[in-house]
Amino acid sequence: MKIANEYDVMYKASIVTNGYLIDNEVVELFRKWKISHIQITVDGNPGYHNKRRLLKENSEGTFEKIIENLCKLKATEFKVTIRTNIDKENIVHLDEMFSIFEENRLNDEKFSFSLARVIIHDDRTDKNNENCFTPKEFAVEIFRLKEKLIKTGFNVSYFPEKIATFCSGNTLNSYVIDPDGDLYKCWEMIGIKDASIGNLRKFKNILGNNYNEIDFLLITPFDNKECLSCKILPLCMGGCQRYNMKNEKYKDCNSFKYTIDEVIRLECELKNVFEA
Repeated sequence: MKIANEYDVMYKASIVTNGYLIDNEVVELFRKWKISHIQITVDGNPGYHNKRRLLKENSEGTFEKIIENLCKLKATEFKVTIRTNIDKENIVHLDEMFSIFEENRLNDEKFSFSLARVIIHDDRTDKNNENCFTPKEFAVEIFRLKEKLIKTGFNVSYFPEKIATFCSGNTLNSYVIDPDGDLYKCWEMIGIKDASIGNLRKFKNILGNNYNEIDFLLITPFDNKECLSCKILPLCMGGCQRYNMKNEKYKDCNSFKYTIDEVIRLECELKNVFEA
């Protein structure tokens, strides 16, 4: 922030956190650091979330504390996204989770909801993938859930927008920094030192001169025949290229590929097009 002020550069920040330690002191730190958006993960009802996201010291669950802290954020100026990572195990617990959100009035305009498919990016066996939805399976399940949530007042994005690239990893001047100062183009690569493009301390020397960065930037859906023939390419731009590079069995196609007709129907229904 000091450097940004010195050179009159716009500075803004967001944070991804488990939300467990948010209190009045942390809220003031968020303001000091000019954080405007907070993403907090909740992965199911209390029983299931607490199996996935427990404290290191004593294996105590975190669900109740996170809900309490989310309620505290209602009185602040921050925009909050509640993210849920969904697979075949926890999807059956989501109705209960959203009922708890509703009881705590977390379905007002301050809160938005991100529903994400669990993806395994490494080289684990197919057995570990049995609990993960394929892109097509996820598309069908998630549309049903989104339609229900939208009709009960939750702020859930469901209508597509044109994009220039799938994620910031495919753009210039976008990097992820690990605790050692090593730089990566994709946060899924953090810790894989062979994928690093260099270190922050030597940033000027490596900028644009590292093959890991160049290879990532050269990835394009226009080299893929399946993408070129797909009618929703402008809404997807090829999906997660890291996933596509590592997974030959399933391409990371956007959910809209499988549900675009239903999405248009819902949009018309919500805007009373059929009654006009």
